Amino acid sequence: MRKVRALDANVILRFLTNDVPEQANRCAELLKRIEAGTEEVWLPDLVLADIIWTLEKFYKQPKKQIRELLIPILNLRSLRFSSKKTAQKALQLYVEKNLDWTDAVIAAQMLARKQSEIYSYINWKVLPGLNLERSVEYEDTEHYRLTRDFLNNRARFFRHSLLILEFSPSSTFFHPQLGRFT
Repeated sequence: MRKVRALDANVILRFLTNDVPEQANRCAELLKRIEAGTEEVWLPDLVLADIIWTLEKFYKQPKKQIRELLIPILNLRSLRFSSKKTAQKALQLYVEKNLDWTDAVIAAQMLARKQSEIYSYINWKVLPGLNLERSVEYEDTEHYRLTRDFLNNRARFFRHSLLILEFSPSSTFFHPQLGRFT
């Protein structure tokens, strides 16, 4: 069985940017071996996200250019990825719907799973096949309720916290009247 190595973002970035020509040439040779099938690599999902973020934010590449640079790499014969089809759909949505990469991946995964509902504050109606049928108002989130309740009754929260500390046998806390940890 042939050894499969992971491919890091810097290899793809060196190749695409040619900012270190000697390394870019070695990366090009590796990509040729991957296409020829003499070398097999795995591109982790987060590495693709890192590449896209770096090209967009650091190198200031437009989304359309990023897609055009990455599609041929994703199509390399011996490059393994969790789902090339989903990644390509995400790149399409990233460009055509002007989504950020994370939202584009979520949308592509939802479409692949034929899932049409999501809890989100983003207007997903821009995407055919995805409906924001179940939206969650900010005031209905647990985070909001906890913060609201804390701000409205801080003393109760502090008393409750101290009771938990007092009755927890493994906890220690600073006792201000004794001037030490108990």
